[in-house]
Amino acid sequence: MSSASEEWAARLNKVELPGLSQVITKLLSLTDSDESAASELAAIALNDAAVTSKILKTANSAAFNPSGAKLNTISRAIVYLGFDQVRSIAISVMMLEHLKNDAARPYLDVVIGDSLCAASFAKHLNADENDQVKESVFIAALLARVGELAFWGAKASKEQRILMSSLEGSMKSIQRISAVKNVLGCSFDELSYDLSKGWNLSDEILDTMQAKPTTRLGGIAKLSTQIIQQPEGAVRDKLMATIGRLCAKGAAEVASALEYARADQPEVLKALGIENDDEQIEEQVLEGDSVKLMAVLKDLSDPSNQASLDVIFRLVTEGIFQGVGLRRVALMINVKGVFETRYTLGSATGHWKEFLRINSELLDSSELRNISYASPSLVVLGSELDARIQQQIGHNEILFGGLVKADRVVALVIGDVGTEKLQIDEKAQGEFAHVLMQANQRLALI
Repeated sequence: MSSASEEWAARLNKVELPGLSQVITKLLSLTDSDESAASELAAIALNDAAVTSKILKTANSAAFNPSGAKLNTISRAIVYLGFDQVRSIAISVMMLEHLKNDAARPYLDVVIGDSLCAASFAKHLNADENDQVKESVFIAALLARVGELAFWGAKASKEQRILMSSLEGSMKSIQRISAVKNVLGCSFDELSYDLSKGWNLSDEILDTMQAKPTTRLGGIAKLSTQIIQQPEGAVRDKLMATIGRLCAKGAAEVASALEYARADQPEVLKALGIENDDEQIEEQVLEGDSVKLMAVLKDLSDPSNQASLDVIFRLVTEGIFQGVGLRRVALMINVKGVFETRYTLGSATGHWKEFLRINSELLDSSELRNISYASPSLVVLGSELDARIQQQIGHNEILFGGLVKADRVVALVIGDVGTEKLQIDEKAQGEFAHVLMQANQRLALI
Protein backbone atom coordinates (compact mmCIF):
# COMPACT_ATOMS: atom_id res chain seq x y z
CA MET A 1 0.00 0.00 0.00
CA SER A 2 1.06 3.63 -0.39
CA SER A 3 2.94 5.60 2.24
CA ALA A 4 0.03 8.07 2.28
CA SER A 5 -2.43 5.35 3.34
CA GLU A 6 -0.02 4.14 6.04
CA GLU A 7 0.32 7.70 7.38
CA TRP A 8 -3.46 8.14 7.42
CA ALA A 9 -3.93 4.77 9.13
CA ALA A 10 -1.41 5.72 11.84
CA ARG A 11 -3.08 9.09 12.34
CA LEU A 12 -6.57 7.58 12.66
CA ASN A 13 -5.48 4.72 14.90
CA LYS A 14 -3.29 6.69 17.31
CA VAL A 15 -4.80 10.18 17.32
CA GLU A 16 -8.34 10.27 15.98
CA LEU A 17 -9.96 6.92 16.79
CA PRO A 18 -7.78 4.84 19.13
CA GLY A 19 -10.80 3.42 20.96
CA LEU A 20 -12.35 2.08 17.75
CA SER A 21 -9.40 -0.16 16.90
CA GLN A 22 -9.29 -1.52 20.44
CA VAL A 23 -12.96 -2.50 20.63
CA ILE A 24 -13.11 -4.00 17.10
CA THR A 25 -9.95 -6.03 17.75
CA LYS A 26 -11.34 -7.25 21.07
CA LEU A 27 -14.72 -8.25 19.65
CA LEU A 28 -13.19 -10.08 16.68
CA SER A 29 -10.84 -11.97 18.98
CA LEU A 30 -13.79 -13.53 20.81
CA THR A 31 -14.85 -16.93 19.49
CA ASP A 32 -17.78 -19.14 20.37
CA SER A 33 -15.38 -22.01 21.12
CA ASP A 34 -14.04 -20.10 24.15
CA GLU A 35 -16.21 -20.80 27.23
CA SER A 36 -15.71 -17.27 28.57
CA ALA A 37 -16.42 -15.53 25.25
CA ALA A 38 -20.16 -15.06 25.86
CA SER A 39 -19.49 -13.48 29.25
CA GLU A 40 -16.84 -11.18 27.76
CA LEU A 41 -19.15 -10.17 24.92
CA ALA A 42 -21.93 -9.38 27.40
CA ALA A 43 -19.48 -7.41 29.57
CA ILE A 44 -18.37 -5.26 26.62
CA ALA A 45 -21.97 -4.59 25.62
CA LEU A 46 -23.04 -3.75 29.18
CA ASN A 47 -20.22 -1.25 29.64
CA ASP A 48 -22.42 1.53 28.30
CA ALA A 49 -26.20 1.77 28.74
CA ALA A 50 -26.69 3.46 25.36
CA VAL A 51 -24.68 0.74 23.61
CA THR A 52 -26.65 -1.99 25.41
CA SER A 53 -29.94 -0.39 24.35
CA LYS A 54 -28.92 -0.18 20.69
CA ILE A 55 -27.66 -3.76 20.62
CA LEU A 56 -30.94 -5.02 22.06
CA LYS A 57 -33.03 -2.85 19.72
CA THR A 58 -31.09 -4.19 16.74
CA ALA A 59 -31.26 -7.77 18.03
CA ASN A 60 -35.05 -7.41 18.31
CA SER A 61 -35.44 -6.08 14.76
CA ALA A 62 -37.02 -8.34 12.13
CA ALA A 63 -33.75 -8.46 10.20
CA PHE A 64 -32.04 -10.38 13.02
CA ASN A 65 -34.99 -11.77 15.00
CA PRO A 66 -37.85 -12.53 12.56
CA SER A 67 -39.70 -14.71 15.07
CA GLY A 68 -40.40 -11.67 17.23
CA ALA A 69 -39.32 -13.35 20.48
CA LYS A 70 -38.64 -10.63 23.06
CA LEU A 71 -34.93 -10.37 23.86
CA ASN A 72 -34.55 -8.28 27.02
CA THR A 73 -30.95 -9.08 27.93
CA ILE A 74 -27.64 -9.54 26.10
CA SER A 75 -27.33 -13.05 27.53
CA ARG A 76 -30.77 -14.04 26.22
CA ALA A 77 -29.91 -12.57 22.80
CA ILE A 78 -26.74 -14.69 22.67
CA VAL A 79 -28.68 -17.85 23.60
CA TYR A 80 -31.51 -17.13 21.16
CA LEU A 81 -29.67 -15.63 18.15
CA GLY A 82 -26.28 -17.26 18.63
CA PHE A 83 -22.94 -15.85 19.70
CA ASP A 84 -21.69 -14.92 16.22
CA GLN A 85 -24.80 -12.96 15.29
CA VAL A 86 -24.83 -10.93 18.51
CA ARG A 87 -21.12 -10.24 18.05
CA SER A 88 -21.85 -8.90 14.54
CA ILE A 89 -24.54 -6.62 15.99
CA ALA A 90 -22.16 -5.46 18.72
CA ILE A 91 -19.46 -4.64 16.15
CA SER A 92 -21.97 -2.57 14.15
CA VAL A 93 -23.14 -0.66 17.23
CA MET A 94 -19.67 -0.10 18.72
CA MET A 95 -18.35 1.11 15.38
CA LEU A 96 -21.11 3.71 15.16
CA GLU A 97 -20.50 4.84 18.74
CA HIS A 98 -16.93 5.84 17.79
CA LEU A 99 -17.84 7.54 14.49
CA LYS A 100 -19.40 10.85 15.43
CA ASN A 101 -18.81 13.86 13.23
CA ASP A 102 -21.83 16.09 12.64
CA ALA A 103 -20.04 18.07 9.94
CA ALA A 104 -19.63 14.97 7.77
CA ARG A 105 -22.83 13.25 8.92
CA PRO A 106 -24.49 13.01 5.45
CA TYR A 107 -21.43 11.19 4.05
CA LEU A 108 -20.98 9.05 7.13
CA ASP A 109 -24.61 7.93 7.16
CA VAL A 110 -24.49 6.92 3.48
CA VAL A 111 -21.38 4.77 3.99
CA ILE A 112 -22.80 3.23 7.19
CA GLY A 113 -26.10 2.43 5.46
CA ASP A 114 -24.38 0.96 2.40
CA SER A 115 -21.99 -1.09 4.55
CA LEU A 116 -24.82 -2.60 6.60
CA CYS A 117 -26.79 -3.32 3.44
CA ALA A 118 -23.76 -4.96 1.77
CA ALA A 119 -23.20 -7.08 4.89
CA SER A 120 -26.84 -8.20 4.92
CA PHE A 121 -26.70 -8.92 1.17
CA ALA A 122 -23.58 -11.07 1.56
CA LYS A 123 -25.19 -12.94 4.46
CA HIS A 124 -28.42 -13.61 2.53
CA LEU A 125 -26.37 -14.99 -0.36
CA ASN A 126 -24.77 -17.46 2.06
CA ALA A 127 -27.99 -18.44 3.85
CA ASP A 128 -27.32 -22.13 3.13
CA GLU A 129 -23.89 -22.03 4.83
CA ASN A 130 -23.19 -22.60 8.53
CA ASP A 131 -23.45 -19.75 11.04
CA GLN A 132 -19.71 -19.15 11.14
CA VAL A 133 -19.50 -18.60 7.38
CA LYS A 134 -22.58 -16.35 7.37
CA GLU A 135 -21.24 -14.14 10.15
CA SER A 136 -17.71 -14.08 8.68
CA VAL A 137 -18.92 -12.79 5.34
CA PHE A 138 -21.23 -10.33 7.14
CA ILE A 139 -18.33 -8.85 9.11
CA ALA A 140 -16.02 -8.80 6.06
CA ALA A 141 -18.57 -6.79 4.06
CA LEU A 142 -19.37 -4.57 7.04
CA LEU A 143 -15.69 -3.63 7.49
CA ALA A 144 -14.81 -3.46 3.78
CA ARG A 145 -15.11 0.36 3.82
CA VAL A 146 -13.80 0.91 7.34
CA GLY A 147 -11.16 3.36 6.07
CA GLU A 148 -13.85 5.54 4.56
CA LEU A 149 -15.96 5.26 7.72
CA ALA A 150 -12.98 6.22 9.87
CA PHE A 151 -12.13 9.21 7.64
CA TRP A 152 -15.63 10.68 7.78
CA GLY A 153 -16.16 9.71 11.42
CA ALA A 154 -12.96 11.32 12.73
CA LYS A 155 -12.82 14.87 14.06
CA ALA A 156 -13.53 17.58 11.50
CA SER A 157 -10.46 18.30 9.35
CA LYS A 158 -9.48 20.43 6.39
CA GLU A 159 -9.17 17.26 4.27
CA GLN A 160 -12.81 16.46 4.98
CA ARG A 161 -13.87 19.97 4.00
CA ILE A 162 -11.86 19.86 0.76
CA LEU A 163 -13.23 16.44 -0.19
CA MET A 164 -16.81 17.46 0.61
CA SER A 165 -16.35 20.47 -1.64
CA SER A 166 -14.94 18.27 -4.42
CA LEU A 167 -17.77 15.75 -4.19
CA GLU A 168 -20.42 18.47 -3.98
CA GLY A 169 -22.60 16.35 -1.75
CA SER A 170 -22.70 13.29 -4.04
CA MET A 171 -21.41 9.93 -2.82
CA LYS A 172 -22.14 8.49 -6.29
CA SER A 173 -20.04 10.95 -8.30
CA ILE A 174 -17.96 9.43 -11.10
CA GLN A 175 -15.17 11.76 -9.93
CA ARG A 176 -15.21 10.24 -6.46
CA ILE A 177 -12.15 7.96 -6.75
CA SER A 178 -9.88 10.60 -8.26
CA ALA A 179 -11.12 13.23 -5.80
CA VAL A 180 -10.28 10.97 -2.85
CA LYS A 181 -6.78 10.27 -4.17
CA ASN A 182 -6.16 13.96 -4.83
CA VAL A 183 -7.05 14.89 -1.25
CA LEU A 184 -5.74 11.90 0.73
CA GLY A 185 -2.97 10.74 -1.58
CA CYS A 186 -4.47 7.23 -1.52
CA SER A 187 -7.74 5.43 -2.17
CA PHE A 188 -10.25 4.55 0.55
CA ASP A 189 -9.59 0.84 -0.17
CA GLU A 190 -5.88 1.36 0.53
CA LEU A 191 -6.71 3.22 3.72
CA SER A 192 -9.10 0.43 4.79
CA TYR A 193 -6.38 -2.17 4.24
CA ASP A 194 -3.66 -0.37 6.20
CA LEU A 195 -6.07 0.60 8.97
CA SER A 196 -7.27 -2.99 9.33
CA LYS A 197 -3.78 -4.41 9.10
CA GLY A 198 -2.92 -2.45 12.22
CA TRP A 199 -5.89 -4.07 13.97
CA ASN A 200 -4.57 -7.57 13.18
CA LEU A 201 -7.77 -8.53 11.37
CA SER A 202 -8.02 -11.91 9.67
CA ASP A 203 -6.49 -12.46 6.24
CA GLU A 204 -10.01 -13.05 4.83
CA ILE A 205 -11.19 -9.61 5.95
CA LEU A 206 -8.01 -7.96 4.64
CA ASP A 207 -8.52 -9.81 1.35
CA THR A 208 -11.84 -7.97 0.92
CA MET A 209 -9.92 -4.69 0.68
CA GLN A 210 -7.60 -5.86 -2.09
CA ALA A 211 -8.21 -4.78 -5.68
CA LYS A 212 -8.63 -8.47 -6.61
CA PRO A 213 -9.52 -10.67 -3.63
CA THR A 214 -8.09 -14.21 -3.74
CA THR A 215 -10.51 -15.95 -1.36
CA ARG A 216 -14.17 -16.81 -1.90
CA LEU A 217 -15.24 -14.93 1.23
CA GLY A 218 -13.20 -11.87 0.27
CA GLY A 219 -14.62 -11.91 -3.24
CA ILE A 220 -18.24 -12.12 -2.05
CA ALA A 221 -17.76 -9.33 0.49
CA LYS A 222 -15.99 -7.11 -2.08
CA LEU A 223 -18.63 -7.68 -4.77
CA SER A 224 -21.47 -7.12 -2.27
CA THR A 225 -19.95 -3.75 -1.39
CA GLN A 226 -19.58 -2.78 -5.05
CA ILE A 227 -23.11 -3.89 -5.99
CA ILE A 228 -24.72 -1.83 -3.21
CA GLN A 229 -22.94 1.29 -4.48
CA GLN A 230 -23.91 0.76 -8.12
CA PRO A 231 -27.14 2.08 -9.64
CA GLU A 232 -29.20 -0.24 -11.82
CA GLY A 233 -27.59 -0.88 -15.20
CA ALA A 234 -25.14 -3.01 -17.14
CA VAL A 235 -22.29 -2.57 -14.64
CA ARG A 236 -24.35 -3.79 -11.69
CA ASP A 237 -25.81 -6.65 -13.75
CA LYS A 238 -22.28 -7.84 -14.55
CA LEU A 239 -21.25 -7.66 -10.88
CA MET A 240 -24.38 -9.58 -9.84
CA ALA A 241 -23.66 -12.28 -12.42
CA THR A 242 -20.12 -12.59 -11.05
CA ILE A 243 -21.23 -12.90 -7.43
CA GLY A 244 -23.85 -15.41 -8.51
CA ARG A 245 -21.17 -17.65 -9.99
CA LEU A 246 -19.05 -17.28 -6.86
CA CYS A 247 -21.98 -18.28 -4.62
CA ALA A 248 -23.42 -20.84 -7.06
CA LYS A 249 -26.68 -18.86 -7.18
CA GLY A 250 -28.94 -18.06 -10.10
CA ALA A 251 -29.80 -14.52 -11.17
CA ALA A 252 -33.21 -14.67 -9.45
CA GLU A 253 -31.65 -15.78 -6.16
CA VAL A 254 -29.08 -12.98 -6.26
CA ALA A 255 -31.78 -10.42 -7.04
CA SER A 256 -33.91 -11.78 -4.20
CA ALA A 257 -31.00 -11.59 -1.72
CA LEU A 258 -30.46 -7.96 -2.71
CA GLU A 259 -34.15 -7.21 -2.30
CA TYR A 260 -34.21 -8.72 1.19
CA ALA A 261 -31.07 -6.81 2.19
CA ARG A 262 -32.64 -3.52 1.13
CA ALA A 263 -35.84 -4.45 2.96
CA ASP A 264 -33.86 -5.11 6.17
CA GLN A 265 -31.97 -1.81 6.00
CA PRO A 266 -34.52 0.79 7.21
CA GLU A 267 -35.39 -1.06 10.42
CA VAL A 268 -31.75 -1.82 11.24
CA LEU A 269 -30.77 1.82 10.69
CA LYS A 270 -33.65 2.94 12.87
CA ALA A 271 -32.61 0.56 15.65
CA LEU A 272 -29.07 1.93 15.43
CA GLY A 273 -30.37 5.48 15.76
CA ILE A 274 -29.65 6.60 12.19
CA GLU A 275 -32.13 8.89 10.49
CA ASN A 276 -33.59 7.43 7.30
CA ASP A 277 -35.72 9.40 4.87
CA ASP A 278 -37.63 6.26 3.89
CA GLU A 279 -39.06 6.08 7.41
CA GLN A 280 -40.99 9.26 6.70
CA ILE A 281 -43.04 7.44 4.09
CA GLU A 282 -46.37 6.45 5.62
CA GLU A 283 -47.56 2.90 5.11
CA GLN A 284 -50.31 2.82 2.49
CA VAL A 285 -53.17 0.38 2.13
CA LEU A 286 -52.84 -2.29 -0.55
CA GLU A 287 -55.00 -1.63 -3.62
CA GLY A 288 -55.74 -4.18 -6.33
CA ASP A 289 -57.49 -4.10 -9.71
CA SER A 290 -61.19 -4.60 -8.94
CA VAL A 291 -62.06 -5.18 -12.62
CA LYS A 292 -59.49 -7.98 -12.89
CA LEU A 293 -60.69 -9.45 -9.59
CA MET A 294 -64.31 -9.59 -10.76
CA ALA A 295 -63.25 -11.16 -14.08
CA VAL A 296 -61.32 -13.92 -12.29
CA LEU A 297 -64.17 -14.59 -9.86
CA LYS A 298 -66.58 -14.79 -12.81
CA ASP A 299 -64.37 -17.26 -14.68
CA LEU A 300 -64.02 -19.42 -11.57
CA SER A 301 -67.75 -19.47 -10.90
CA ASP A 302 -68.90 -20.07 -14.51
CA PRO A 303 -69.77 -23.81 -14.81
CA SER A 304 -69.89 -23.56 -18.60
CA ASN A 305 -66.18 -22.76 -18.58
CA GLN A 306 -64.53 -26.20 -18.84
CA ALA A 307 -61.50 -25.28 -16.77
CA SER A 308 -58.73 -27.76 -16.01
CA LEU A 309 -56.75 -27.80 -12.77
CA ASP A 310 -53.99 -25.87 -14.54
CA VAL A 311 -56.41 -23.15 -15.64
CA ILE A 312 -57.92 -22.87 -12.15
CA PHE A 313 -54.48 -22.60 -10.55
CA ARG A 314 -53.43 -19.91 -13.03
CA LEU A 315 -56.65 -17.97 -12.45
CA VAL A 316 -56.10 -18.07 -8.68
CA THR A 317 -52.50 -16.86 -9.04
CA GLU A 318 -53.46 -14.03 -11.43
CA GLY A 319 -56.49 -13.03 -9.38
CA ILE A 320 -54.48 -12.65 -6.20
CA PHE A 321 -51.57 -10.91 -7.92
CA GLN A 322 -53.53 -8.46 -10.07
CA GLY A 323 -57.00 -8.46 -8.52
CA VAL A 324 -56.08 -8.37 -4.82
CA GLY A 325 -52.84 -6.51 -5.59
CA LEU A 326 -50.33 -8.62 -3.67
CA ARG A 327 -46.83 -8.01 -4.99
CA ARG A 328 -45.60 -11.63 -4.80
CA VAL A 329 -47.71 -14.75 -5.13
CA ALA A 330 -46.89 -18.46 -5.19
CA LEU A 331 -49.15 -21.48 -5.68
CA MET A 332 -47.70 -24.78 -4.43
CA ILE A 333 -48.91 -28.20 -5.66
CA ASN A 334 -49.13 -31.26 -3.43
CA VAL A 335 -46.80 -33.83 -5.01
CA LYS A 336 -46.61 -37.03 -2.96
CA GLY A 337 -46.82 -35.23 0.35
CA VAL A 338 -44.58 -32.30 -0.52
CA PHE A 339 -45.96 -28.94 -1.65
CA GLU A 340 -43.79 -27.75 -4.54
CA THR A 341 -44.01 -24.24 -5.98
CA ARG A 342 -45.35 -24.39 -9.55
CA TYR A 343 -46.88 -20.96 -10.25
CA THR A 344 -45.38 -17.61 -9.24
CA LEU A 345 -45.97 -13.96 -10.08
CA GLY A 346 -44.09 -10.91 -8.86
CA SER A 347 -40.59 -9.54 -8.45
CA ALA A 348 -37.78 -11.95 -7.49
CA THR A 349 -40.00 -15.04 -7.20
CA GLY A 350 -38.43 -17.12 -9.97
CA HIS A 351 -36.19 -19.08 -7.58
CA TRP A 352 -39.17 -20.05 -5.42
CA LYS A 353 -40.04 -22.78 -7.97
CA GLU A 354 -36.74 -24.46 -7.21
CA PHE A 355 -36.34 -23.83 -3.49
CA LEU A 356 -39.71 -23.14 -1.86
CA ARG A 357 -41.23 -26.43 -0.60
CA ILE A 358 -43.32 -27.47 2.39
CA ASN A 359 -43.67 -31.02 3.68
CA SER A 360 -47.33 -31.92 4.26
CA GLU A 361 -46.47 -33.76 7.50
CA LEU A 362 -45.02 -30.53 8.88
CA LEU A 363 -48.15 -28.70 7.79
CA ASP A 364 -50.39 -31.23 9.54
CA SER A 365 -48.46 -30.85 12.80
CA SER A 366 -48.33 -27.06 12.74
CA GLU A 367 -50.68 -24.35 13.92
CA LEU A 368 -51.45 -23.54 10.27
CA ARG A 369 -53.35 -26.79 9.63
CA ASN A 370 -56.75 -25.19 10.25
CA ILE A 371 -55.89 -22.23 8.04
CA SER A 372 -54.93 -24.36 5.05
CA TYR A 373 -57.88 -26.74 5.44
CA ALA A 374 -60.48 -24.11 6.29
CA SER A 375 -60.30 -20.33 5.96
CA PRO A 376 -57.31 -18.35 4.59
CA SER A 377 -55.63 -15.97 7.02
CA LEU A 378 -52.90 -13.40 7.50
CA VAL A 379 -49.84 -15.03 9.02
CA VAL A 380 -46.92 -13.34 10.76
CA LEU A 381 -43.71 -15.24 10.03
CA GLY A 382 -42.22 -16.93 13.05
CA SER A 383 -44.11 -20.18 13.58
CA GLU A 384 -42.78 -23.72 13.28
CA LEU A 385 -43.73 -23.79 9.61
CA ASP A 386 -42.55 -20.27 8.90
CA ALA A 387 -38.93 -21.12 9.66
CA ARG A 388 -38.98 -23.38 6.59
CA ILE A 389 -40.23 -20.70 4.22
CA GLN A 390 -38.76 -17.61 5.84
CA GLN A 391 -35.41 -17.96 4.06
CA GLN A 392 -37.11 -17.67 0.67
CA ILE A 393 -39.86 -15.18 1.47
CA GLY A 394 -38.18 -12.89 3.97
CA HIS A 395 -39.62 -11.38 7.12
CA ASN A 396 -43.03 -10.28 5.85
CA GLU A 397 -46.58 -10.94 6.88
CA ILE A 398 -48.09 -13.34 4.36
CA LEU A 399 -51.58 -14.33 3.30
CA PHE A 400 -51.81 -18.11 3.44
CA GLY A 401 -54.58 -20.47 2.33
CA GLY A 402 -55.33 -23.83 0.74
CA LEU A 403 -57.21 -25.33 -2.20
CA VAL A 404 -59.10 -28.50 -1.35
CA LYS A 405 -60.44 -31.29 -3.58
CA ALA A 406 -62.11 -34.42 -2.21
CA ASP A 407 -61.11 -33.50 1.38
CA ARG A 408 -57.44 -33.29 0.37
CA VAL A 409 -55.36 -30.13 0.24
CA VAL A 410 -54.13 -30.15 -3.36
CA ALA A 411 -52.45 -26.74 -3.29
CA LEU A 412 -51.26 -23.99 -0.97
CA VAL A 413 -51.37 -20.32 -1.91
CA ILE A 414 -49.18 -17.63 -0.34
CA GLY A 415 -48.81 -13.94 -1.09
CA ASP A 416 -47.23 -10.82 0.37
CA VAL A 417 -46.32 -7.22 -0.47
CA GLY A 418 -42.59 -7.86 -0.99
CA THR A 419 -40.49 -4.95 0.19
CA GLU A 420 -43.13 -2.27 -0.32
CA LYS A 421 -44.59 -0.29 2.58
CA LEU A 422 -48.14 -1.53 2.13
CA GLN A 423 -50.69 -2.65 4.68
CA ILE A 424 -52.62 -5.86 4.01
CA ASP A 425 -55.95 -4.67 5.42
CA GLU A 426 -59.18 -6.60 6.07
CA LYS A 427 -60.45 -5.80 2.57
CA ALA A 428 -57.41 -7.42 0.93
CA GLN A 429 -57.68 -10.41 3.27
CA GLY A 430 -61.36 -10.79 2.36
CA GLU A 431 -60.61 -10.63 -1.37
CA PHE A 432 -57.86 -13.24 -0.99
CA ALA A 433 -60.28 -15.53 0.86
CA HIS A 434 -63.00 -14.91 -1.76
CA VAL A 435 -60.73 -16.03 -4.62
CA LEU A 436 -59.79 -19.21 -2.77
CA MET A 437 -63.40 -19.93 -1.75
CA GLN A 438 -64.57 -19.57 -5.36
CA ALA A 439 -61.74 -21.80 -6.56
CA ASN A 440 -62.59 -24.46 -3.94
CA GLN A 441 -66.22 -24.47 -5.04
CA ARG A 442 -65.10 -24.95 -8.61
CA LEU A 443 -62.72 -27.78 -7.66
CA ALA A 444 -65.63 -29.58 -5.99
CA LEU A 445 -67.33 -29.79 -9.40
CA ILE A 446 -64.38 -31.41 -11.17
